[in-house]
Amino acid sequence: MTDHDVLVVGGGPAGCATAVFTARYGLDTLVCDRGSSSLQQCAFIENYLGFPGGIDVETFEAMAQAQAERVGAAVRDDMVTGIERTDSGFVVETQSDTLTTDRVGAASTYDDSYLLDL
Repeated sequence: MTDHDVLVVGGGPAGCATAVFTARYGLDTLVCDRGSSSLQQCAFIENYLGFPGGIDVETFEAMAQAQAERVGAAVRDDMVTGIERTDSGFVVETQSDTLTTDRVGAASTYDDSYLLDL
């Protein structure tokens, strides 16, 4: 038995979208987000996902993570440092813990070297 059905690496738009859909599907989903999304390079987001007047990045990220949590995903402030495939899924090393999961969703662009062996 694993700790989670799905572990999503990255809590930006792609990671939160992944978490929303997997949690809605009934999968125990954890998002690990270290808080430095590439989206933060933007000063303002215009007309993205139905915000025609635009939205600032911090508000958007907070709303995306809150939506993921609202549908049942957990969001953790933690950085993934390693992932290893096993016969029964994956072992995921974070800065603070070692977790097991059936599936991994990679939604991070910063230092993805831990994914190369997969």
